[in-house]
Amino acid sequence: MPKDQSIMLRNKSKSLSQTVWMLLFLFITTICFGKCEWPQDNSDLTPDPSVTFGCLDNGFRYAIKHNEEPPGRVSFRLYVNTGSLMEKDSEQGIAHYLEHLEFEGSTHFPPGEMIKYFQRIGMSHGADTNAHTWLDETVYKLDLPDHTDEYLKNGFTVMRDFAGGLDLHEDIINRERGVILAEKRQRDSVFYRTYVAQLSFLLDGTLIPKRLPIGKEENIEAFALPDFQRFYNEWYTPERMLLVIAGDISPKEIVPYIKEYFSSLKSKNPPQASPALGELSNQGKTVALLHSEPEAEETNVAIHNVVPFPYNSDSKARFVEELSVSVANVMMNRRLSILSKEKNAPFTVGASYTTELVNAWMISAIELTCQPDKWEACLGLAEQELRKALDYGFTKSEFEEAKAVILNDYQQEADQAKTKRSPTLANEIVKEISGGLVYLSPEQKYTLAQEAFTIITPASITDVFRKAWNQHSRYIFISGNLSLKNPEQEILKVYENSKATEVIAPIEKTILEFKYTDFKEPGKVASIVYQDDLDIYQIRFQNNVYLNLKSTKFEANTIQISVRFGGGLLESIKDKPRLDVLTNMTFIQGGLQKHSIDELTTIFAGKTVSVNFRVDNDAFALSGITSPVDLRDQLNLMLAYIIEPGYREEALRQAHKEIDQLYIQLANTPEGIMQNQVARLITSNDNRFGFPEKVVLLSYTLDDVRDWLNEPLSNGFMEISIVGDFDIEAAIRDVALTFGTLPERNKIKPNFEKERLVYFPKNIHEKTFLLNSEIPKALVAIYWPTDDTWDISQTRKLGILANIIDERLRIELREKMGETYTSFAMIDASETFKDYGYLLAISIVDPENIDIIADATLKVTQDLYANGITEDEFERAIKPTINNVKVSARNNKYWLNLVLGRSQEYPQRLDWARNRLPEFLSFTVKDIMDVAKSFLINKDALLVKITPAGNYDEDAAQPINPKDNKSQ
Repeated sequence: MPKDQSIMLRNKSKSLSQTVWMLLFLFITTICFGKCEWPQDNSDLTPDPSVTFGCLDNGFRYAIKHNEEPPGRVSFRLYVNTGSLMEKDSEQGIAHYLEHLEFEGSTHFPPGEMIKYFQRIGMSHGADTNAHTWLDETVYKLDLPDHTDEYLKNGFTVMRDFAGGLDLHEDIINRERGVILAEKRQRDSVFYRTYVAQLSFLLDGTLIPKRLPIGKEENIEAFALPDFQRFYNEWYTPERMLLVIAGDISPKEIVPYIKEYFSSLKSKNPPQASPALGELSNQGKTVALLHSEPEAEETNVAIHNVVPFPYNSDSKARFVEELSVSVANVMMNRRLSILSKEKNAPFTVGASYTTELVNAWMISAIELTCQPDKWEACLGLAEQELRKALDYGFTKSEFEEAKAVILNDYQQEADQAKTKRSPTLANEIVKEISGGLVYLSPEQKYTLAQEAFTIITPASITDVFRKAWNQHSRYIFISGNLSLKNPEQEILKVYENSKATEVIAPIEKTILEFKYTDFKEPGKVASIVYQDDLDIYQIRFQNNVYLNLKSTKFEANTIQISVRFGGGLLESIKDKPRLDVLTNMTFIQGGLQKHSIDELTTIFAGKTVSVNFRVDNDAFALSGITSPVDLRDQLNLMLAYIIEPGYREEALRQAHKEIDQLYIQLANTPEGIMQNQVARLITSNDNRFGFPEKVVLLSYTLDDVRDWLNEPLSNGFMEISIVGDFDIEAAIRDVALTFGTLPERNKIKPNFEKERLVYFPKNIHEKTFLLNSEIPKALVAIYWPTDDTWDISQTRKLGILANIIDERLRIELREKMGETYTSFAMIDASETFKDYGYLLAISIVDPENIDIIADATLKVTQDLYANGITEDEFERAIKPTINNVKVSARNNKYWLNLVLGRSQEYPQRLDWARNRLPEFLSFTVKDIMDVAKSFLINKDALLVKITPAGNYDEDAAQPINPKDNKSQ
């Protein structure tokens, strides 16, 4: 089942609230190693033996791992132990600014040429080349498309320039200044402002809240060439660097390159000590803060504790203790998940988590999300649930469930290790070594976890959980769309009053067995076709259930499944617009007739079984990811949702809470306006798109959902696709024992001819939408109507055209004008709606410059239409695409979503897979210009502007009249 647990495991993601995600996003461990030191030097843990560790005489460290997925590719990561914490007050933002400048000129790459160089050798900017700056680290990332000597030398040249070959120019610094300010503006949001307030509250008295990587605007405006040179020389030193290489190479082959390129790297300044972080102001106190954000979607109520970080090094004992805290949080999250579904639950979702902060403090928290009028009940509930766990601990049944979940996660990581992709491996190695952890293989971690669970008990977990919550510090942070007259006093009063409420010990629960395992006689195969060139089996059972199978070794021990049935949005009920929204929210959460969603979570703990549901444009779809040993359980669960969905009221209650939050987001953010009002605009007010009034969505019932789904669940055309690491005969048998037992279904899907008609607006060429927001952020979107996807050659050419426009926008709006951080172009060619599609260019901008950016975007496309595409532009667009095509051929998601899925409904999808690479290789500049001449016509374009109401002057606003570039 989908897991709602928050698990603090090495290399595991954590399911937390938005604010906490951001917290973890920037709370990284600050470890400054001495010359050539490694975490394993002071540990009883042995590092992954397949990784080669080394160090040059200058202190430059490296770690190399051979890995063959994807074949022939190599990932580089250059970690520099410097970030915003190393800045002085007057330098706030310089570390991040410097990271940008590294791509804008170096010893071997003139200004503006590095990204173009990457593209010419088949690398995508952003996907294959990128960097990030955090509090104590800057990491440069490079994923090479080939492992030949030429490509390796190119990679080492780039990394050597990052490490010590920066070539700064005042004009480049000034141009990039606008990009940095645009990035700062783009980050500005309710979410980010809340994060800053939370960070300042929890870590008051320390350096961290004063050193956010984006910096201060006044400093960004003032930085000059000498400032960057000084910071670069002080902090970009070999002893602060680590080069990680993972890919289809041998360490023995790579070490000589490292010595050749990095032995000459020298420190230009004496070594600098990392700064002191300061002391917490409120340790041992109970303090409260309300951070009000009227535009927030909800209110978040959190109780935190901050204690000194208890570890100086990595060890087996630390692994056991961290694992114990993880188990405690898994159990806490299960309790919160169950509570959230109760009839009068005051909150929507809850999270319990523990995380380290820069190796100085450890934060534990319990956080609930609610409507503003429920904050008092939420605070009381959070206090009482925390106290219940601290006073009474956890039950054996809770422990066994959490243990099963965590051990299964570790086992799956171990079983899948041999096909983990090199970029992921490189990132993990950097993360763990830079965080002071011994880098362990997934197999080693699984063994450690198994050993740990021989000594971990519910009682020992309770002791560790109490330790995480000791010191008697309580930081109560409430944020969101709530306003109070005397917030600190009111919050503390509610908290103190809650402490007088008695809590009772948790009770053991009975473990249930899944009641959907024995179906009718297995179905019989009516026909089977083998597509030998694609290694795909296409099967039809006698009950007209269609099955597509492709067994691969791309992802070890992993199977992906899709079950598509009925017509999805094509079956929409006209007088119930967007019933699909409620259906998406409630179908899985409603459980089954014989099991609630919480019971299913318990039943499948320890198994890799998950199910999701969505309403697609042309089908209803179940999907899941499983393992070979759990395939039958996965199919049993998916079939149970087909034959006996639960439609439980608890799902409707949760959905209503989510809908309240959704409509705030729709009104207050550019993304919300795009999803709602713009979606309706570009479909000529088709009520299947956008959203109705909130009262309409809230009026729908589970009976409405049941009535809508009854026919497609019972009789709808059904096509199942399975891709991954499985045995073909076993899969056919398991599907026969499950979906093959269904009554006979529709053999073909209705044409839905009328329902497939959606129209792009013809007589509207410009529209402005106003945001209910004080945040100074606007969006420009320009749509050119194109076509549906079924002329696949045309669609592919349009994709290349979009890539070229994307690159021109980057150069014009970002590199030359310095006005945007994010601008992009894309195509949307519908597979469902006849003749419907568009090419879209989007930029996030300063509201004051919205017309300037709109005009500049149209000039970019007008110039392309009139003057054509250069051969160099074409090569820089087509080569990364060809490399991506080659890589995706070893990706299960590609085969499931773009080939197998719907391949019996639409057999041409198989031919698309066959001719994809040859066709991209055959494209020419003329091919792309032909589609540009057909569709990139500015007089047909629709310009959309989204801006805060306070920035809009109706009298001053001048409509832009795009020229007809057919006349050029």
